[in-house]
Amino acid sequence: MNHARTRVTVTIGAILVALLAMAALAQSALADEPPPTPLPQAISGPSVDTLLALTRGLDMTCDTFTGGLGDEYSCRREVTSGVFYIVQFAVADPLVLQAFVSGPLPWPQDHDQFFYDFAAPFCAFTSTADIVSFIPHARASGTTGSTFEDAACLLASDYNATPDNRAVQQLVAWAKVDPATLPTFTPGIPATIIPTAPTASPSPAAVIEPTPAGIGPTGFVRSIPPPDQVSSEPLVIAESLALAGLIVLLMPFPAQLFNSTLETHYATVRRWFRLDEIQAAAGRMSGFWDSFIGILLFLLLSAVVYALLDPDVGVDARGAATIVGLAIGIVITTVTASAPSLVDALRNHGAWRMRALPVTLVIGLACVLISRLAGFLPGYLYGIVLGFVFARQLTRVEQGRANGLAGVALLVMALVAWLGLTVIGPNPEGFLATLLATTLSTLLVAGLEAVVFGLLPFRFLPGEPLHATNRVFWAALLLVGAFCFFHILINPASGYLSSTTRTPLFTIVALFVVFALLSVAFWAYFRNKPVDSEPTA
Repeated sequence: MNHARTRVTVTIGAILVALLAMAALAQSALADEPPPTPLPQAISGPSVDTLLALTRGLDMTCDTFTGGLGDEYSCRREVTSGVFYIVQFAVADPLVLQAFVSGPLPWPQDHDQFFYDFAAPFCAFTSTADIVSFIPHARASGTTGSTFEDAACLLASDYNATPDNRAVQQLVAWAKVDPATLPTFTPGIPATIIPTAPTASPSPAAVIEPTPAGIGPTGFVRSIPPPDQVSSEPLVIAESLALAGLIVLLMPFPAQLFNSTLETHYATVRRWFRLDEIQAAAGRMSGFWDSFIGILLFLLLSAVVYALLDPDVGVDARGAATIVGLAIGIVITTVTASAPSLVDALRNHGAWRMRALPVTLVIGLACVLISRLAGFLPGYLYGIVLGFVFARQLTRVEQGRANGLAGVALLVMALVAWLGLTVIGPNPEGFLATLLATTLSTLLVAGLEAVVFGLLPFRFLPGEPLHATNRVFWAALLLVGAFCFFHILINPASGYLSSTTRTPLFTIVALFVVFALLSVAFWAYFRNKPVDSEPTA
């Protein structure tokens, strides 16, 4: 018993260490540059009351924290869904200020007014027109940025956009040695001279071309970075490999703990979740879900559910192309995942049939909800919603081999689809091109996520028999799949996390941590439960 408790303690500690390590890796993408410090010659700047009055006028919420300038204010406001205005400055003698606008494009029309409001108190009255023109000029300069200077202030700003149609612009305002020209209030400027909110990145490093008129790709397709925008830097590759390695190293023990506990107390678990009743109800509906009409209806429902991953999808031709593309991608993913078993059945002239898996609709809704709450595109797409029933049941070794080959096939399918997206280009136009782009995007996302999540060695997942029969093959396949998943879709330097949030990474880490902690809790519950209180069935 003491040895078992020691293993549990070590596992929990290892999981927490992994969580902190992953957070540290993610942090590097958000802290490439040190925070700004005041200019050495600065004497005074705008008053704190002036800056706080501006934040109140914009309905921003301010908190204090200890930063590089001592005690600082951090004020923010979510202007529209996912678009934030943020400003930071010292509590006493603010000689430097940082302002950010970040979130999905297009931004609200008053975003340049926000930058102007907080830059103007640092600069001379006579610089109003120069500041107004400087802000969009800095945005047009992209990641190289631009600066402006007058007798009272120094301004610096840069702009970065990502392939998933998100962007961030930063502005830093420094006070200089001549405080006599500092205004005591922020002069207003007519809204008509504020430039229109950007709809794409002007940076040559990450250009997002405008969607052509008519039918074009949704955010689901645009969120996938092409190969030439995925980092090849050794440090970034090492980060993605480290994330994948942690998954391979830390998941087997809690999975084995869960599996052994489930086998011992299976009757109790079935009673908890009323599995007998659910199985009986499913049996009464099996005739419909096995029918051609039932499969088509369920496939359509699944595609509609996953279309909700993308807030751009509407009831129009583009939405129809997206739903059809998702449905085709789901079918191909399902067939690929079952291909080895299907080939075995055909080779041995065994009977087989396809059927819908209704419980996956609930899983799909949960995936969509998590993705939308996290603001994550392309999102979590549980692509295997159909299954095959075979007359011959494979042995455990055969099942492990089939699941391993299926994982390889899914990985190859995903990477081929990713390369196929480069042939179509970033801006497919027309119904068929949009449908094809959505299909290829579905194959990439569903394929990688099926490998990463499906190969976890839990009893109810396909990775368990492979892990039990060939651990070297299991570890190698999961390592490659997890690396591709993190480096293409999640990695801070190339995928979604190149924007201003770490939510998707933390969400994925949380999923793995929850898997592990629930396994430990599951074991601990039965470890301390009197044996005679369990049902005998």
